[in-house]
Amino acid sequence: MITVIETNILLTKKRNLDIYINNFDSNYKDKLEAIMPILISWDYDKLERLFSREHPELKNLFEKILIQYVYFLILCCIFENEYSINVPSKDVDKLWHCHLILNKDYNLLTININGEIITHEPNV
Repeated sequence: MITVIETNILLTKKRNLDIYINNFDSNYKDKLEAIMPILISWDYDKLERLFSREHPELKNLFEKILIQYVYFLILCCIFENEYSINVPSKDVDKLWHCHLILNKDYNLLTININGEIITHEPNV
């Protein structure tokens, strides 16, 4: 579960992203404002349990990686189909893979924030 401190950090990153996005197109800002409440209020407990079981070496870093993952999902929603921009770090990719395993939760979240499922298409 994201702590109050982590939520504040995420909101700070959102404000920074707002400034960045304002230099592009107002549609991005509208989209960000629509998806942030969903991402902040989402229940990540199942994901945390699975991630901690699958990657015990990263268990203590879950909240930090989760914030980076949420930031990554935001970029996927804003910059659709731009895979050169949307390349996650190794730890975020591990969390993403765990979330994909929880397909019902993952599908519901990504449909809520993106209108469709955010697919995982690794460069092969």
